[in-house]
Amino acid sequence: MTVANVPEAVMMARRSPEDIRYIVIHHSGTPNGNVAIFRDYHIHNKGWADIGYHYVICNGNGGPDGEIQEGRNIFFTGAHASGRNNDSVGICLVGDFIQGKPTSAQMLALYGLIKDLMRRYPITPDRILAHKEVDQTDCPGSLDVGAIRAALSRPPAPEPPTPEPWKELIMEWARDKLKISSDHQADDPAPKWFVLSIAQRTANLAVTQMKEELIRLLNQGGA
Repeated sequence: MTVANVPEAVMMARRSPEDIRYIVIHHSGTPNGNVAIFRDYHIHNKGWADIGYHYVICNGNGGPDGEIQEGRNIFFTGAHASGRNNDSVGICLVGDFIQGKPTSAQMLALYGLIKDLMRRYPITPDRILAHKEVDQTDCPGSLDVGAIRAALSRPPAPEPPTPEPWKELIMEWARDKLKISSDHQADDPAPKWFVLSIAQRTANLAVTQMKEELIRLLNQGGA
């Protein structure tokens, strides 16, 4: 995951990694934007020391679609969610999700960013919040943060077991001699018709090899 570096303004209250326990998701409520635009607005219109968000995810209008831009340094308290600023990361997706929805690239970037933050800090899926869950606001519109929590709460799919070497040797022989497709795996369950088909191919191969050997022997005898 790549995060675009943007020059920072003056920072505010510092915090430790252990303090970072929540994520609050926002939309900008605007059709376009980026860290520079929001930083300028927050400093000159709101009188803040820096942009309120820690990350901004662009939508193609103001920055490449799905680009993650770093805003306020994550080790400084944000200014994006009353009552949760001290212990949360503020992520803003550019766009108005009351009128529309985030792009696919934005959602892919959001999931990647959240997973990275969960690896680095004591953040669990139940601590991923919509702005409207902590403040009187409709932000982030129709963006379903509950679905994000549910998706990140599901355990990862188990890795398929590695077949024993002797099984792989048989599979290599079958792919070469019997021409079975490469998507068949050694421990896949097989329907009866497939097993019988392979048996038939094996029998035909054996007959062909016997014929070739017989012809070879006859030719040797004739010589």
